[in-house]
Amino acid sequence: MDSYSSLAAVERTLQVIEILIGKVDGVSVTEIVNESGLSKSMVSRILTTLKGTGYVEQDARTRFYKLSLGYISTVYRHINALEIEDIFYPLLERLAERTGELIQLTLVKEDGIYFVAKVEGSNPLKIATMLGRKAPLHATAAGKIWLASLSDEEVMNVIWRTGLKAFTEKTITTPNALLEEIAKIRQKGYSIANEEINEDIIAIAVPIYDHRMRSKVIASIVVAAPKFKMNSARIEELFEICKEETASFDSSPLASFGLGYQSQRLITSLNK
Repeated sequence: MDSYSSLAAVERTLQVIEILIGKVDGVSVTEIVNESGLSKSMVSRILTTLKGTGYVEQDARTRFYKLSLGYISTVYRHINALEIEDIFYPLLERLAERTGELIQLTLVKEDGIYFVAKVEGSNPLKIATMLGRKAPLHATAAGKIWLASLSDEEVMNVIWRTGLKAFTEKTITTPNALLEEIAKIRQKGYSIANEEINEDIIAIAVPIYDHRMRSKVIASIVVAAPKFKMNSARIEELFEICKEETASFDSSPLASFGLGYQSQRLITSLNK
């Protein structure tokens, strides 16, 4: 098998794994074929290989495939090695205790923003979990607080690549509206997602900066609560609590994680 074929095989395998993530009851071969666009024979070969390595298991009754506990334990071993919990959890727990709300953590990498941890407050919030997912940049508080750290030119480059998909009727779907929103975020120091990805839920995000470069956002804290609780006074209160807690947060242990985004000015090359 040549290098191109090998790379294609890896990409297809990862595509199947992505489809299986979160499908706790398993997925049929037909569903994987339909979602991936791969042929049935190729999907079957990939599943057979993953099953042989112990990363996938097949339900004896339904014949559906799902990720195995072996795969999950491998992921958790890596998470434990990163020691993310040791670094962030004291902060998340203090915020959950002080606010009583759901606190989520996102990390910024070159290829996007990821939800990586959460702590429930005294008021549990039942929403679809974002853990392990990439944040839609224009529709989440976490995404918008990062976009606000970029220039307008860079923002336009990002949305040119990612698009402005509508998740609810309140999702921002035009570049001008997004730039106006970002200008307000820069002034306030925090962002809001007002039912833009989850109906009846309002979330605010506060940035965490690289200790070596105060303009470089490497993470954010997101507080989410039902809309009926989130009047302007409550939002300001939550912001002040988050601002106070993150101000004393030491981000230096994260230096080796390669977090944050280095400006590429890709829009220049795109317009040539």
